[in-house]
Amino acid sequence: MKPKVSILICTYNCEKYIENTLKSIFDQTYKNWELLILDNNSQDKTKEILKKYTKNKKIKVIFSKKNIGAYPGLNLLLKKAKGKYIAIQDHDDLWHPDKLRKQVSFLDENTKYVGCGSSMIYYYEKGKYYHYNYSKEIDYFTFHTTLLFRNKNIKYNTNITFETDLYFMKKILCKDKKRIYNFKNVYGLHLMRGDLNNLGNKWIRDHSISEIIKNALNYKRISLSYISSIFLQKITPKLYFKLAYFKNYKKIKKKEELLKNDFTKYYYKLI
Repeated sequence: MKPKVSILICTYNCEKYIENTLKSIFDQTYKNWELLILDNNSQDKTKEILKKYTKNKKIKVIFSKKNIGAYPGLNLLLKKAKGKYIAIQDHDDLWHPDKLRKQVSFLDENTKYVGCGSSMIYYYEKGKYYHYNYSKEIDYFTFHTTLLFRNKNIKYNTNITFETDLYFMKKILCKDKKRIYNFKNVYGLHLMRGDLNNLGNKWIRDHSISEIIKNALNYKRISLSYISSIFLQKITPKLYFKLAYFKNYKKIKKKEELLKNDFTKYYYKLI
């Protein structure tokens, strides 16, 4: 049977997290999917972990001999994807078990939307706390690792080297005034890693302040608070996260709070 959903993951040096990410995919209540994984020449035990899954017919693992980057990697996987829908997942994030079932049902019934996503839990590994981030219901954007979109032979623009996912959603996926629908339920958990090696942190380290401001102007996201947060993340990321904690203090919940909600308790056992 042809898979209806193609799930794409690019991974690099993610031995600590990749198995839990995969478990959250295997636990999906919707089962008609294929999983395509590109390993970008990991130097830790990620390759060994992935080799355990190469005999599974629903999973295709590609081992690159060099690190080609996350978005060139996703483009490579897009060429191989057979599904009607594409689901993007980061190698260290988690999905709620009902994510794909809800999203596939929605896109089947609502053809005017090019894709759908959801709100997100941001979990801070170092402090073991989290807070909710809510998406606008109908928008050009969603949280990238909650995105499910129609497979229309599109690809990421790899000439855009900062916030490539935002460019993809607004300028490519939502071209001609198309829109993404966002569920209020938190169908994804984004791990804010204790080692500060999330892709977003790497983007900031690798780009100048002027490049980042130019990009923000392009997306109409510029503000004094945005510029100051980028500056702090670039100069002193540890201080930035401390200040972010106090800024979001009223929204912050302890990890154990996840257990009090039947919907979110799934995440507790994987973080």
